[in-house]
Amino acid sequence: MNSTAPNRGALRPWLLLGARVVSLIASGRVLADAGPGPSIRLNPPGDRQAAFEVVGLDPADAAALAQGQLGPEAWSALFAVSTVPVASQGAGDHPPILGRYRVEAGILRFAPRFPLEPGVLYRARFEPSRLPSAKGTTRSRAVLTAEFTLPKPTVAPTTSVTAVYPTRDNLPENLLKLYLEFSAPMSRGAAYERIHLRDASGKDLDLPFLELADELWDPRGMRLTLLFDPGRIKTGLKPREELGPVLREGGTYTLFVDRRWVDAEGQPLVSDSRKTFRVGPPDTTPPDPSTWTIQAPGAGSRSPLILRSPEPLDRALFARLPTVLDAEGRGVPGEVALLNEETHWQFTPDRPWVAGAYSLSVNKDLEDLAGNSIGRLFEVDVLREREKKAKIGKKKEEEE
Repeated sequence: MNSTAPNRGALRPWLLLGARVVSLIASGRVLADAGPGPSIRLNPPGDRQAAFEVVGLDPADAAALAQGQLGPEAWSALFAVSTVPVASQGAGDHPPILGRYRVEAGILRFAPRFPLEPGVLYRARFEPSRLPSAKGTTRSRAVLTAEFTLPKPTVAPTTSVTAVYPTRDNLPENLLKLYLEFSAPMSRGAAYERIHLRDASGKDLDLPFLELADELWDPRGMRLTLLFDPGRIKTGLKPREELGPVLREGGTYTLFVDRRWVDAEGQPLVSDSRKTFRVGPPDTTPPDPSTWTIQAPGAGSRSPLILRSPEPLDRALFARLPTVLDAEGRGVPGEVALLNEETHWQFTPDRPWVAGAYSLSVNKDLEDLAGNSIGRLFEVDVLREREKKAKIGKKKEEEE
């Protein structure tokens, strides 16, 4: 139950009687004297099947109410229960919820049609002036209001970091990406707040990643791509000249993921996650397919086709870009697995291999860990782009 200073550890209704505030515990026991007169309670307290009750009615009022034949509108005008959206928990009228009324043993009882929802704020309002016995009298009768909330059940965290790619513990100085995979969809917008890259002394590096307004998630929300700032990777660029590279050869670093990061259900991670790695020299050689080896399967089996690379390749691209084609050039359906620190690509067909010719097609956009693609260096691409922009700028100056 809520108040201006809610205690989340207990269910505490707050009864508003005129200008007086009276605190009740879940059992309804009065902790402070509310004075004579009716009060509102939830019975049994904390139960989703509970009813809202007005107790302490004057016997004459209760008898008149029990004998009267009130219609739905009259009942709601007398005693109404409504849900209050979080955004509008102040005063205001809200449509009453549906339910049944009855009077038993001097108690006015309202039983909601549907079970109460934990975490939802319910406001009960009783207007004694609407009692049948109040007609024709000038007696002052204060409106009673009480608010109740069933506590949400405690849910143990279940989401965790299942993998960090590259899985290798020795990475190049010009590493371009890291991938984080989770066991369930994650919330968005807090990645750079909950992910830290620390040096060997445990100090957080300042802005190691390119912080994008739209975080790079896969469609399921279970894989996040972290990009190192290219401006601090490529030589000749101002950020690198002023700040130096993020990773330095010979250094040891730890990627730390804070467990307070919540998943898509609002629950924190099961635990903190860490990946420690050492940094070697920069990788300045693009992937070379001539160095790859292929292990072919036998006809009639579902043995895997295996492609082996001497160096690890980009985890997301390596899983997606190689394609197995049959003799007609059609893609062969199957499952892909990456093994041995992303150096082995393994394809298992859905159906046994049929005797005949097959081909393995690999898109040239396949990259290594430094962003070098087949036949093209990432470093050269950046420099060429700068040269292209410089030429365009010079041409515009000449035209002007």
